[in-house]
Amino acid sequence: MLKSKPVTTCQSPRVICRALLKQQPHLFQHGLEKISEQVYRRQLSSSEASTSCSKAAVPSHVACIMDGNFRWGRRRGGDWRRGHEEGVNALRRVVKFCRKDGVKALTVYAFSTENWERSHEEVGFLMRLMELTLDREVPELHSQGVRVFFAGNRAALPEALQRVMLRVEEQTANNSDLILCVCLSYGGQQDIVQAVQQICLEVQQGKLAPDQVTAKILSERLSTHTTRMLVGEPDLLIRTSGEQRLSNFLLWECAYTELYFTPTCWPDFDSRDWQDAMLHYASRRRRYGGRAKQGNEQTDDRS
Repeated sequence: MLKSKPVTTCQSPRVICRALLKQQPHLFQHGLEKISEQVYRRQLSSSEASTSCSKAAVPSHVACIMDGNFRWGRRRGGDWRRGHEEGVNALRRVVKFCRKDGVKALTVYAFSTENWERSHEEVGFLMRLMELTLDREVPELHSQGVRVFFAGNRAALPEALQRVMLRVEEQTANNSDLILCVCLSYGGQQDIVQAVQQICLEVQQGKLAPDQVTAKILSERLSTHTTRMLVGEPDLLIRTSGEQRLSNFLLWECAYTELYFTPTCWPDFDSRDWQDAMLHYASRRRRYGGRAKQGNEQTDDRS
């Protein structure tokens, strides 16, 4: 019978398995993936009794930086187009994960303002892929009760794509099972600047006094406002492919968002990666700059 040090129930299964393998090297003969799955199942069976890993800890609003499509395609035959196409399949999977786990909103970084600097060939391919994907996916999304919004500078996008976006928003307007906010031609800094410009115009027109401008006023003028009004700010942000930065995504909205980075490229993001991210979120203590109330404090070396 194995004798090993106890592990924290909310740690990533892969982290737990590495620790177990250091303590019990002969476990290699059983295979890391099989052990990881067994550990995760044990975590799930005990999670309902743990306040930090209960279903109540599932984030209401998840944001994703879907990074690594181009590199994934290059590494698998050199065709970057295939990487973007497989990225669509990964998004389809994550939408299902959200619906299964009770996540209320998913905001994804589909095309940034900086992405316009990429080659004309890649930008053109992405615009066509987004248009075709929306056309193909909207019937399924609609049947699943998904409501779709778009954030960002729509005027910069091709008119054909804008028309499809408007039709998708209208067709899914009455759905409420999951909100999918797709950020296209989006940049966090640019979105804040646009909001400030709108406020300045309202002050100039006499609709607002300078001392009436608040954080709430500015927040309401961001292009992501409708999604956040319905479900709140993002609770968890997931970034794939190993990069550990926001890259101008949801700069205002993510002031107190939990951040999770994984080396997995977006096209490979699967149920196990999703489970790891959910366990990471469940292990966090969100205090928003305050202190835990007496009686609820746990051992914690964070200030």
